[in-house]
Amino acid sequence: MNGVSVKIEKNKLKQTDLKNFVWNIGYQYKIDSEVLAMFVPNLFHSWFKNTERESIRKTLRNTNGKYSIDIDEDIIEHLPMLEEKVLGINCK
Repeated sequence: MNGVSVKIEKNKLKQTDLKNFVWNIGYQYKIDSEVLAMFVPNLFHSWFKNTERESIRKTLRNTNGKYSIDIDEDIIEHLPMLEEKVLGINCK
């Protein structure tokens, strides 16, 4: 299995962006919010090292406010646009 290391600068994204991203993926595969709440701090450890799992679970899906990563129930279809927007990768 090949892995990709990506550095996400904290001034470009918010915790809510990352939780929305995880919710978007979890929604596609019908993953329970309890599992996603454990996944978030493991995937984004430095961002969530002082955040309670229950707090993450309660706020996985946030539609209030302006974020770089919005809730997207069809995220798989929109992945190339997300990569370009968030990572600056030109997918054309």
